[in-house]
Amino acid sequence: MLRIAVLSCLAGCVIPFASPSARVEGGMAMQPGDTSRGMIRAGAHVVGNRLDSDATWDLGAGYVGTESNTMTPSSQGGYLEGAYLRRVGRSARIGIGPGVQLVDQGGRFASIPYLRSSFELFSSVHADGSSSAPCGTAAATWRGQVGFGTFVDVQRPVEGGVAVVAGLSLRLPAFAGVALVIPGCN
Repeated sequence: MLRIAVLSCLAGCVIPFASPSARVEGGMAMQPGDTSRGMIRAGAHVVGNRLDSDATWDLGAGYVGTESNTMTPSSQGGYLEGAYLRRVGRSARIGIGPGVQLVDQGGRFASIPYLRSSFELFSSVHADGSSSAPCGTAAATWRGQVGFGTFVDVQRPVEGGVAVVAGLSLRLPAFAGVALVIPGCN
């Protein structure tokens, strides 16, 4: 068995791949006296790793970016967020919690606090899969929660006032796998 593993590594490329559970969301920010602007967040969240559907809290961190318009410069940076979760059906939950975006707005560092409320349809996932071809093979596993929902944030922008962000969110489970590819194989 060891000889096969050594020969496989020498004859092909072993490619491991993995991703933590993720939440990706996009929305539009509206602020009085300002035109709307797009916002995207993508990050890892603790609740997405759990198979238990009765989770009561979530904690996440990741990337945040907004598009620019004439009143507000574009920004990008990170976010940190917590939420209290309450199940409202067999596969639905609501959430509420604080967050903060730490962004660079054209050379100026800014901290933007927000309060988030959300509604999500979700399901637990635990699956394994594999694929094989003459020139390679791959195996992977998925574990955690998958979901789709809506959210509304109330933010306190650097410019002052209040901004409301509304949008859609997608939750993906954690996954890991490995592929063996034989270069030059036809």
